[in-house]
Amino acid sequence: MFTVMNEPKELVINQATNIALHILNQENGICTDFHLMLKAPLQLSILTEKRLSIGRIDPQQYYEAIVRLKGKQEGEYFLTCSNWSYRNSLGKTIKPESFELKFNVISLPYDATTPHTPPATQTEQYITQPLTAIRNALGSLYPDNLSIRRIGSDAGINLSLINFNSNAQNVWYDLLIEANKNNQVGALLHVVKSEYGANEKFQDAYSAYLSSDIK
Repeated sequence: MFTVMNEPKELVINQATNIALHILNQENGICTDFHLMLKAPLQLSILTEKRLSIGRIDPQQYYEAIVRLKGKQEGEYFLTCSNWSYRNSLGKTIKPESFELKFNVISLPYDATTPHTPPATQTEQYITQPLTAIRNALGSLYPDNLSIRRIGSDAGINLSLINFNSNAQNVWYDLLIEANKNNQVGALLHVVKSEYGANEKFQDAYSAYLSSDIK
């Protein structure tokens, strides 16, 4: 059995917001091959990868996925999923029912004194596909912060701006943003390739990188 929770639960209309999805494994054993496809109503836009794939979640532990949403109309809406499946500790494929995560989309009063914020430049943009695929692959290969620090250092990334007092998925999120800003994603993947070049999930993420304009 899994529980899925979201934070925050409120969106400001027409403002893209990072949402943390906490996926808690309440089974007594390890669960693997976790897959689902996020679904949103027309009033919500999912700006990041809709498919979530997780290699493993230990019992009573949770996986945090970062999803970027934008509400397009005021009201109360639900994020759901389809094609949800995973394997329990006995190797049996489980297909749970969809969850419903409620979001309230609100508007803020117009404040003429608030300066207009220009659109983000390419290096300031939040992580999107294929960086999401890369983050998920690296998170499964290096799930501890000590290994992440080693790989980042070997790739020459400035680690002083990375918050390592968080879970591995958040650390990878920050590290990839920093690498993308400085055109170091290729250097990072080169280090990983030397250790996990034959890994299927890494190969898929690496192929997505090669077909993109990320450096």
